[in-house]
Amino acid sequence: VHGGDSNILYLGMSHTTAFIKKTRRGKVIRVTKEHYLRDDISCGSELCAVCQHLFVPKPLPLTQAAQYLVLDTNVVLHQIDLIEHPSSMNHVICLQTVLQEVRHRDLTTYTRIRDVIADESRHFYVFCNEHHRETFIDKLKGETPNDRNDRSIRTACKWYQQHMSRACDENIQSVPRVVMISNDALNVAKASEEGIAAMTSHSNQSELMDLLAFASDSSATAADTPHEGSIYREHKPLSEVMARLKTKQYHQAVMHCSRMSCFKAYATSSSLDHEVVLQGMEAINRAVDGDVIAFEVIPEAQRKQFLEQTSKTTEEMIGEITESNTSSHIPGRVVGIIKRNWRSYCGHLDMNSRRGDSYLFVPMDKRVPRIRLRTHQGDVLQNQRIVVAIDQWPKTSLYPVGHFVRALGQLGDRDVESEAILLEHDVSLRPFTTAVLNCLPPKDWKIPEEEYRRREDFRNIRVCSIDPPGCKDIDDALHCRALPNNNFEVGVHIADVTHFVKAGTALDQEAASRSTTVYLVDRRIDMLPKVLAESLCSLHEHVERLAFSVVWEMTPDAEIVNTRFCKSVIKSVGAFTYAQAQTRIDDSSLQDDLTRELRILNSLAKKLKLKRAQDGALSLASAEVRFNIDSETHDPIDVAIYQTKETNSLVEEFMLLANISTGQRIYEEFPETAVLRRHPHPMKKKFDDLLEILSTVGVKLDISSSKALNDSLDAAQRPNSPFFNQLVRILTTRCMQEALYFASGTVTEAEFRHYGLASKIYTHFTSPIRRYPDVLVHRMLAHAIGVETIHPDLREVVAVTALTDNSNHRHRNAAFAGQASVKLNTIAFFANKQRQKRKEGTFPANATARELAEKERAIITRVNPKSVQVLIPRYGIEGHVEMLEAKVPGKRDRELIHGYKFIEKERCMQSPTRPLLRAFEELDVLIFVEEGNLADMQVTVEIAFEGSGGSGGDVEMGSGKRGREESVKIAKQSKRKV
Repeated sequence: VHGGDSNILYLGMSHTTAFIKKTRRGKVIRVTKEHYLRDDISCGSELCAVCQHLFVPKPLPLTQAAQYLVLDTNVVLHQIDLIEHPSSMNHVICLQTVLQEVRHRDLTTYTRIRDVIADESRHFYVFCNEHHRETFIDKLKGETPNDRNDRSIRTACKWYQQHMSRACDENIQSVPRVVMISNDALNVAKASEEGIAAMTSHSNQSELMDLLAFASDSSATAADTPHEGSIYREHKPLSEVMARLKTKQYHQAVMHCSRMSCFKAYATSSSLDHEVVLQGMEAINRAVDGDVIAFEVIPEAQRKQFLEQTSKTTEEMIGEITESNTSSHIPGRVVGIIKRNWRSYCGHLDMNSRRGDSYLFVPMDKRVPRIRLRTHQGDVLQNQRIVVAIDQWPKTSLYPVGHFVRALGQLGDRDVESEAILLEHDVSLRPFTTAVLNCLPPKDWKIPEEEYRRREDFRNIRVCSIDPPGCKDIDDALHCRALPNNNFEVGVHIADVTHFVKAGTALDQEAASRSTTVYLVDRRIDMLPKVLAESLCSLHEHVERLAFSVVWEMTPDAEIVNTRFCKSVIKSVGAFTYAQAQTRIDDSSLQDDLTRELRILNSLAKKLKLKRAQDGALSLASAEVRFNIDSETHDPIDVAIYQTKETNSLVEEFMLLANISTGQRIYEEFPETAVLRRHPHPMKKKFDDLLEILSTVGVKLDISSSKALNDSLDAAQRPNSPFFNQLVRILTTRCMQEALYFASGTVTEAEFRHYGLASKIYTHFTSPIRRYPDVLVHRMLAHAIGVETIHPDLREVVAVTALTDNSNHRHRNAAFAGQASVKLNTIAFFANKQRQKRKEGTFPANATARELAEKERAIITRVNPKSVQVLIPRYGIEGHVEMLEAKVPGKRDRELIHGYKFIEKERCMQSPTRPLLRAFEELDVLIFVEEGNLADMQVTVEIAFEGSGGSGGDVEMGSGKRGREESVKIAKQSKRKV
C-alpha cells in the first residue's frame, strides 16, 4: 500500500483463523479466514508527526483540543440524542469495533452516528482498529463477544494514549488527553486499572442533562408507583419465549395499537388463524405500538374474568375506560418483548403532572403511552411542542421512562405542528447532503448529443400532459395519432429519472431511504432534489425532455395490437390542468389536431374502463377533500370534497395500462425479483359490520368476487338520496386490504393479483419523480429491452424485498401524515371562519363557539351503543358524536341523552321525542371549534337537535391532496397518479 506522497511501501500482515464446519447436507469442511492487518492506518490527528505522510481525509478531523474522546458501544446506542447535540462532544474517535456493533444492533442509530461523523465541524474520526496491527486483538478462550469488544476498545484507547504522547510534534505545547466514555461501571473500572482515563457520559454535562437517557430501572419515578412492588408482570426470558414459540404456546407478532388508545391493540400471527385483541394494562404489559411481541391467548374459561379485571385495573390506575366485552375478538396477553421499535415522539409536557423536576409527556400519537421524564427546563418548555425518546419501561412504573431530545417551537404554531406531523410519521426533514447534491448535473445541463442518437425521437409528435392545477413535478405525458390502417398509436411518456439517478450513488441511496414524496396540505417533502423533481425530470411544455415511453397500437375499440417500450426524447406542446383539458374536449367549436386527439384518447379511455369493469375492476370512492390556500397567509380559505372529471379518468386509464404492460414485461425478465404491486382479496370479517348496517336499509353486497361486488355496488341506490351510492363506495373502500409492493419471488403467482383492478399482474412505472419503486421498475425495464445493464442487487430477492418493505412503510406513513395535515388545516379553517364572523360584527364579541357554528347536512354512517358517526359531504368530515349525558361526579354510568335507547338488532337509536337515528339517514349537524391553542383544538360535530345536542367528538378527514389515485382509490393518500 502506498501512503500519501512519500511512495513508501508499508507492509501488512494477515491474521489467519481456521475452524471446522458442518454443512446443511452433513458434509464436514475446514474454513480458513484471513484477516489482513496494516501499520499504515493514520490516527487522524493533525498534531501527529508520525502519521503525516499517511493518506487520511483532508482536512484532518482531529485538531488541537484538550482531549480526544473514545465512545464505547452502549454510549452510542443509548446516548445518541446527546451525541447529536453540537455542544455535547467534539474531537471524538469512533472505533471500527463500535460502529460494526452499532450497525448490527440498531441500523437507525448507526445512520444517525454516521451523519454526525460526516459533519466536519464536529471533528469525528473513524479509526479502523480491527485492521491496525497494534490494536487488533484475538478473542480469548471463554470470552464473550461483548467482553472482547470492551477489551478491544480499551486496547485502542491505550494505543492512542501512547501514540499521541510520543508522536505529537515537539512544538505542540499540550498533548490532547485520550479519554474513554462508557456508562458500564465494570468497563470503566478495568480502564482505570489499565491506566486509561475514563468517565461516564453524565460527567460535565450539567447543561445537557435533559438529553441523557436513563441507564437502569432505578431511574423509574416513584410518582407512578401507587403500590409497592411490580405493577406489570415480568417479561419472560428470551430463551423461554423462543422455546415456547416453537411449541405454539406463545405467538409472535408486531403489535398495532388502536389509533385512539395505547391500551387497546391487535396482533396477527402466522401461527394463528385469527386476530387477537390485547386490551388493558395487563394485556399490553409494557409493549408499545410497533414492538415485536410474544403473546399468549387467554384460555376461553378465563376470558371474561381476565377482561373484566384488566378493564377495572386500567380505569383505576390510568383513568382510561376500556371495553370489557370483546366478543368479536379473542383476547391475549403480552408475555415478552422480542424487539423494541421505539422512536422519538412529538408532544408536550403536562404541567399538572409536575413532581419536582419530573413531568408526564403527552404524545401527539394516541397509540403511544404517556412518558415520564425529568427536565430542569420545565418552565421554558411549557407550551412548547417537544420531542422525547423512551429509554425503558420498568415493571414498577405505570409509564415508560424517557428523556427530552429537543424543542420544535411554540405549541399550536401551524409550521411547528406540520413539522411535528412529519417527525411523527418518520418523514425525513433533513436537507439533501453535499454527497447527494454532488450527484446532480450542472446548472447548465443540456441533453447530450449521444442521447438523441440512442433514443426514439417524439419531438415532432403532439405530446401533452394533464395534471392538477399548480403541478410542478410533471412525470407523465400522452400522445395519440391516427395510423394508415385506421388504428391509433397511443404513447405514455414517463420522466426518465434513472438517467440522472444512477444505482448505488448517494442520490440513489437517499431516494431509496425516503422512497416517496410526501404531500401535506400546504407543503411537499420531495423524494428527489428540486432541480430534478421540478426542472430536469419534469415534462414541462415546450422544453425537450428525456422520457421512457410505452407505445401501443390500438384498434378503435381499444384492443391492443402490439406494445413496445423505448427510451425517448419528447417536447410537450401543452401542460393542461384537468379542467382545461376537459374544456377543450367539451367545446365543439375547437377542431384543432390536439383537441381531436384528446377526444380520441377520451373515447379509448372509456372503452378501456368498461372492459376493466367487465373483468371485475372496482369503482370505489374516498372522502377526499381539497383545500384552497391563501397565497399570502397560507391559511385555508375553503375545503370541499374533491370532484373529478372525465379527464381524470382519461389519464388514469392509460397510466393503469402502462403499469400493467410494464409489469408483464419485467416479470418475464425477472421472475424472482420483479418489483410488483398486489392488492390482496379483502377479508370477509372486515365486511361484517358494513353488511349488517346495509341490511337494515335493505341493501345487499355480494363480496364473493370483485365482479360481483362491483355489480352490487352499482345496484346500491336509495330514492331521493343522491349521495347514498358514493357513501356506500366510501365505506366499502375502508373494508379493503392495503395494496403492497413485493418482489415476485416472495409469493405465489396466484397472489400477484390486484383485486381492485382485477388485474393478474400490476406494478408502478408512471411516477418515478415521487415513488422509488417506479425507479426500480424503470431500471428493470431498461435491462429487459436491452438498453442498460442491471445493478446486481436487483437480482437478489433479499435486497429487493428490503427495498419494497421500506417503500410500503414509507408509503403508509406518508398517507397518515397527509391525513394528520388535513385534520390540522380543517381545524384552522373552522377556527378562521369563527374569527371572521366575530370580526364582521354579525355576532356578539362574547358569542360562544357553538353559537358561531356552521350548520350543514350530514349522513349517519354508523350507530354505536353510545355514539353516532356522521359524514358531512360538504366538507368531507366524519364526526364521532357522543350521545351520553354530561359526566356527574361519583356516577360512573351515564345515560343516553334525550331518552334515546340503542336497539342492537336494528343498529339504531330511538327516542320518544327525537328523530330516529339509523345508518344512512340524513340530519343537520353543527360544526365548530372551541378556540384556543391550535394544538389543543378539535373540530366538534353535534347533532342539531332543537334546544340542545349530543356532545361532539373528534373528527376524521379524507386526504386533501391532488386527485387521481390507484384506480379504485385504495391508497387513500396518493398524490394523483396510479
